[in-house]
Amino acid sequence: MSTFFGRLPSPFFIVDEHIYDIRTPARDVNGDHVRIGTCTFPLVAAGTLSNWELFEEQISRDATFAFKKKYVADAIAQEIRSRSEIKNLADLTKACTFIIHDVMPLMIDTAYELGQLVGVELNGPKTGKDVIDDIMKKELAALETKDTKMSMDDVKKSILAQLPAPKPLWGGKELGSSLLGTLLGETPVYVAHDDVYALSKEKTGGFVVCLGKKKYGIARKCFVQELEATYQKALETQHKWQAIDEVAQQHIDTANKKQSAMECFAGRKQFNYGNLGYLREEESFYVYWEVPKFCMQNPVHPKEYIPFPPTKVSVRVNVSDGAIYGEGAYIVDAMVHPFLQRWDGQYEHVCILSRYAVNGTADGIVRGISTAINAFTNGLTRESLEAHGRTDEESAYYGHSLRMIFEKNGRLSRQEAVAQGYLITNEWVLEGKK
Repeated sequence: MSTFFGRLPSPFFIVDEHIYDIRTPARDVNGDHVRIGTCTFPLVAAGTLSNWELFEEQISRDATFAFKKKYVADAIAQEIRSRSEIKNLADLTKACTFIIHDVMPLMIDTAYELGQLVGVELNGPKTGKDVIDDIMKKELAALETKDTKMSMDDVKKSILAQLPAPKPLWGGKELGSSLLGTLLGETPVYVAHDDVYALSKEKTGGFVVCLGKKKYGIARKCFVQELEATYQKALETQHKWQAIDEVAQQHIDTANKKQSAMECFAGRKQFNYGNLGYLREEESFYVYWEVPKFCMQNPVHPKEYIPFPPTKVSVRVNVSDGAIYGEGAYIVDAMVHPFLQRWDGQYEHVCILSRYAVNGTADGIVRGISTAINAFTNGLTRESLEAHGRTDEESAYYGHSLRMIFEKNGRLSRQEAVAQGYLITNEWVLEGKK
């Protein structure tokens, strides 16, 4: 859809926010005119750019309002998504609710039983459900009073930052109050057929423009369609700016009403109770138990113990179309371990466990994490070495020898490991205890 600028019949001039038509040649022209060779063409003012833009705004009012309404609705929806990086809020909220109210209580109850294995110290008579209910009452109450509301000022600031302000195309100062005048700035122009020319103080042969007491020549700047496209884009941006003030508040109010405290809680990146919790990456939750630092007995040299840092062992949980899926197991933080292919990134899959072996129930997910912890902390055995082709430290895991892995982590005696507070795991030869 073209603008009034694209529809004006050429040739014409735009000077100081005024449009000038060229009339038929005449003799004895005393006012503004164009002289081409021996012919003189009078120039007649045809209105201001501001008036033309106002008229254009009135005749396209309905289409402009529809554009503004759609833009604001889309922009605020995107703002909600970008703030929490959520694409499907309903599924994500269901996953979060399931983890908080079904999985976490069971993890807390199981932690009492597993005790030393996961390094937890939970005291008191409360059940896992009691613990989570107490936490969530406080969390959701706080969200209902402050965090569920999007601020109009914050939304405007974020959206407007993405909308560039119009500037003069060819430098110089901004003149006048019209948008097209802003784009032209101090540059008066002559539009003829498909071309836009700038009026210049330099004379150009037989073409002379006389406006007021000034005389100009012309110099080509661009095609008409290029200036028209720039003007159309600037008009869209202007409408977007206006839309934020005119119709944004009602969309923000609607968004605030729709988003519950639990939906806002689901948008958080993490939650924990002691060493139990989850981390969210986009729409996936990594539900974890953090195992304290531990030492695995070296199956080749049983008097040596290989130290490993505190480790978050997790199962990944997703919801798709309302159905809950569990997948595991993953180590949350980067670390060096024989069962990990990469040592430099988060959420690395544990190689000895199937990616799809976790049932999507609370019990299945907790069992999956428990199984992953046991495999990760007790799985380095002579049987594991034999499965990798050798029974010495040259046995290769993902192309890395055990020797290289052990040298990276270090080697401790059992006495040193205990003195430094390491949890001893996969201990099958007891000589080192003395």
